Amino acid sequence: MAKSNASTCYTMILTLGVTALVLWLSLRTTKPKCSIGDVYVQGLDKSINSNNNKTKRDNHISFQLNLKNEMKDKAVRYDNITLNFYYGKNTSYPIGNYTFVKFKQGKDKEASKVGMFEAQNMPWDNAIKDVSNNSKAIIRVDVRTKVRVHEKGEASFN
Repeated sequence: MAKSNASTCYTMILTLGVTALVLWLSLRTTKPKCSIGDVYVQGLDKSINSNNNKTKRDNHISFQLNLKNEMKDKAVRYDNITLNFYYGKNTSYPIGNYTFVKFKQGKDKEASKVGMFEAQNMPWDNAIKDVSNNSKAIIRVDVRTKVRVHEKGEASFN
């Protein structure tokens, strides 16, 4: 009789473990992936600005925001997505910001959003000097939004 109880207990524990694993796999969420691509700073384009004429320099920066939802069974909703741009590796030189309005991204989908802003307080002389020396001008981007998993609760990612 003890062997029967042990077998039943073992079967019940195994069944509960498998059930817990299946529930965890079906309910878990993953963060959407975010990247910035196709950044173009016309004011630093050496082929256009060979004479570095400040009166003709275009201070606009264009970019593309790429978002990927890899969850195959859940859509996500983004609140407004705010991007803050800085010149350099830290936040000492804020140069502008841009906001994309809230939207929904479907299950296992990718989204690309294009934006452009006029750079303010950009240290153009330093940036032009860096680019002229075949170095790189660094532009940092901080992205902020709130992401909601569609019909499954809410999560906040920064």
